Amino acid sequence: MATWANLCERVIGLGDGTSRAGRSAQPHHRLQDPDRLRMFFDQGDEILMVADVDTGCITDANDYACRRLETRRDALLNRHLTDIDGRLSLECLASIPVEVGEPQPQSLKSWFQSATGRRFPVDLTLRCMLQGGRRFVLVSARPSAEDTNDSPSTSIGDRPFGGSEADSTPIQLIIDPESSRIVDANPAAVAFYGHPEARLRGLHLGDITTGGHGYVDDEMALAAGGKEHVIHCAQRVASGETRALNIHCTTFRYDGRALVHAIVQDAGQDDALEHRLRSAEARIAASLENISDGFALWDAQDRLVLWNRKFDELAPGTVELKTGLPFSRLLTAVLDCTTCLADEIDRDAWIARLAKTHEVGGTMQSQRPSGQWLLFSEHPIAAGGVVSLRTDITELKTRENELIEANCRIERQASDLTRLANDLESEIIAATRARQQAEVANKAKSTFLATMSHELRTPLNAILGFSEMLVTEDLAPRSVEQVTEYAGYIHESGRLLLDIINDILDIAKIETGKFPMAPEQLDVEEIVQNCLRLVTTASEEKRLCVNLEMPGQPTVLYADRRAFKQILFNLLSNAVKFTQPKGSITVRIRAHYPEWVKLMIIDTGVGIPKDRIESVQRPFERIDNCYSAMTSGAGLGLALVKGLVNLHGGRLLIDSEEDKGTTVTVYLPSRPQSTGEMDMIAGLAS
Repeated sequence: MATWANLCERVIGLGDGTSRAGRSAQPHHRLQDPDRLRMFFDQGDEILMVADVDTGCITDANDYACRRLETRRDALLNRHLTDIDGRLSLECLASIPVEVGEPQPQSLKSWFQSATGRRFPVDLTLRCMLQGGRRFVLVSARPSAEDTNDSPSTSIGDRPFGGSEADSTPIQLIIDPESSRIVDANPAAVAFYGHPEARLRGLHLGDITTGGHGYVDDEMALAAGGKEHVIHCAQRVASGETRALNIHCTTFRYDGRALVHAIVQDAGQDDALEHRLRSAEARIAASLENISDGFALWDAQDRLVLWNRKFDELAPGTVELKTGLPFSRLLTAVLDCTTCLADEIDRDAWIARLAKTHEVGGTMQSQRPSGQWLLFSEHPIAAGGVVSLRTDITELKTRENELIEANCRIERQASDLTRLANDLESEIIAATRARQQAEVANKAKSTFLATMSHELRTPLNAILGFSEMLVTEDLAPRSVEQVTEYAGYIHESGRLLLDIINDILDIAKIETGKFPMAPEQLDVEEIVQNCLRLVTTASEEKRLCVNLEMPGQPTVLYADRRAFKQILFNLLSNAVKFTQPKGSITVRIRAHYPEWVKLMIIDTGVGIPKDRIESVQRPFERIDNCYSAMTSGAGLGLALVKGLVNLHGGRLLIDSEEDKGTTVTVYLPSRPQSTGEMDMIAGLAS
């Protein structure tokens, strides 16, 4: 069975027909097979990839494959082959046979697609192999001659010495720099120099190089310095002629010692490559000069490598740009001509911030004394170094400031409009309230006129009627008893008329704040008893049960005597008036906190609808029902009570339910009250 090792040796040109046992007998300084295989695998000039047949995923790839597919090795591994070439499906891989002995490769022409989306033609060779009991496919791909975008060092037309496909493998040598002797060589080198492999290994490079041992030893010492080195020389080749060559040397360590990996190329190829590089550099330089942004490239040591004219224009005038200029020198010059720093910002902190941005990438802004604004963009690159871009953003900042000012103006206008809207809304609310008050006043006036037309006309008619009977001869009473009776009717009607007028005048005084008040310490029980006697006759006529509940100790009230009596009498009169016969009335007196007295009048009368409790406390408001129509009154009682309670800084509450009764609660002070205490009782009562 073909294995990974012997298949790779055939593909990359290491197979020489020598058995593994024979190779192990070669001189000890020759590289061991696994290391030699890995090195030449990575240095190959064709795309080499290994994929698992069962999954179709890439398990290994050489450096050239990563370059041509424009991706990193870690990104390429585990990708499916169909991402690169749609023809390499699992069915295609499974169809490749594994044969005993020499496997037959499958060749086809196809197209590969790089990570950036670029497509290029390739000549594919697929070989199946076994490794650890699993099947793998070795994919070998050479860019087709149709691919004009191939890199200069690997395109078909630039192969070192022309020849067939088999002759296109790079000439590679492993050299000991201390002795300048060849340690290992690939078959292409053996064929090129025309020496047997056994003689080529161990041969001093100076034996085949014009200039001799001394020149080669000096060049090997330079190559062993650790950096890439190119030896320009002439060497004798298998044809017998002397060819001008360039030997590209790279140092690596193996088994504790330094060795040089050399790739031999025709000098003409390097000249062509150099010409293409110069052309590419010229195109890049022209492109950089024509971009609108300032561009600069810094190496891994933060030294200036490349810059364009725009970057020079935008650089501070205090520094001269030149190759090798440290970034720290430019950084200091930038700070010296920056005027956008606020006073509270430390200049050293600003330098540290810009240096950090240059190191890790990012953007910052800077303003010059002339008012010019610059945007600094720093972009670290993977190979080491930083790309710096400088953009003039003065116009953008000007527009930004204009937008900010416009937004500020809009916000101010919006604020003014909001304020005007609020003022207008307040005026509308005030006008609505004034209209409602006017409507209420107009309604009150209408109610007042309608009520007074009856309440005033009734006693006046009685007075006029009975007085007319006294003075009219035909109607004059015939006895003293009749005169006395008529005089009593006239007196009763006059008293009723006087009470109505007094209530109206008292309400007017209360509303204008001119009601006379003379608060004093009052004995609550005494006044309550007097008022109960005034309603005794009316309550007895309706056979009402009147109860008085007083606290055990004397209760003192701080109020105007006449006002308190009027409050209590009006509430008792309403309770008697609106309680059906055989009902009950309870008068309850309680001390409510040390500074207040709580007076409750509880009846079992007709009650007040919930939606009318607030309205009946206004003047001339009466409940329209069949029972109230049978009772007299101008609707001033509760309005007068509320006004008198408010004058004392107290609180009036009404709780009522139709056909079940009404509870009127009055809070009055037991001593002079401050404004804060009055507010407190108002809150407690509510």
